[in-house]
Amino acid sequence: MLPTLRAVIRDAFSETLELDGKLPRTLRALAWPPGHLTTEWLRGRRASFVSPLRLYVVAALVFFVAWPATVPGNLLEAFTQVFVEGVTESTAVETDMRLATQVFAESLPGVTIVVLVPLFGALLHWANLRRRPFVADLVIAVHIHVAAFLAAVLTTPLQSLGGVWEVIATTLFVLGVVVFSVASIARAYDIERWRAAVRTGAVGVAYLVLTALLLGGALGILL
Repeated sequence: MLPTLRAVIRDAFSETLELDGKLPRTLRALAWPPGHLTTEWLRGRRASFVSPLRLYVVAALVFFVAWPATVPGNLLEAFTQVFVEGVTESTAVETDMRLATQVFAESLPGVTIVVLVPLFGALLHWANLRRRPFVADLVIAVHIHVAAFLAAVLTTPLQSLGGVWEVIATTLFVLGVVVFSVASIARAYDIERWRAAVRTGAVGVAYLVLTALLLGGALGILL
């Protein structure tokens, strides 16, 4: 006998959200101290935690529900506006801009896990002189992206107030992601904080530049 649609959906959410307590335990390990979840995973202590890919799926689901009001959502809209104005002043293209942004935003979870996370992992692999298997760098990249998703969601209430609160939310988001990334990389690679800061800066700049180029190319195709 086939299960009902409601049963299928319930089972999917039950498996994804790990209602047996793994998800809360994983989120605590992710949040504090930064990098603890990654080091536990790399040491083989994985049974008590949600897998990196499943954790990413959960964070992406939460993030993209709140996407339009988040700092990254507004940054994407601003980037799109500047991109379109730089390409043409056509009102037809201006009309298509919102549709292009919507299409790209809806595909962003898949683009992130398929393109951006491996890209960030590859940059980490290069910055750390390929001293570990690539899968280790990939796990670190996933955990940092998950933390960024959750930071965006947590700052959304301030972002939605507008005005000075929007500036505060953006500042908190950026600082939070940077500090978390530096601390995570320092712990995961067992290096000094200043070395981690230098490597995070180099990787971050390269990542943002390449992401902007990819985003510009994607929007150019869509428009």
